[in-house]
Amino acid sequence: MINSSQAEMITVNNETDQMIKGSESSGKMQALADKIHDKTSKYDANAVTDAYKGKEEIGFFKMVMRYATFKDKFFFGITVLAIFCYGGMRPVFSQQFGKVSGNVNDS
Repeated sequence: MINSSQAEMITVNNETDQMIKGSESSGKMQALADKIHDKTSKYDANAVTDAYKGKEEIGFFKMVMRYATFKDKFFFGITVLAIFCYGGMRPVFSQQFGKVSGNVNDS
């Protein structure tokens, strides 16, 4: 028994097949479809995850700073500090700007 989602998939597949067969370059399209099918049929997700088993996992900071010099780390720290200051000042800036623009409407 075929349910509605399977029927829709069959309809879409038939329409796709008709588009491929009806196009002027159907040979090229079929060759491309065959290449895609060959590459995707050989993919095994378990083999990919098995390749990483037993390897050390490192954090983002360790990965980013692996080859950084002291100068790089210093500038990174200054940048992070500046970002915190900027983020903290945004609400204050918005409040002050709102007061200034509110006074413009009053005059």
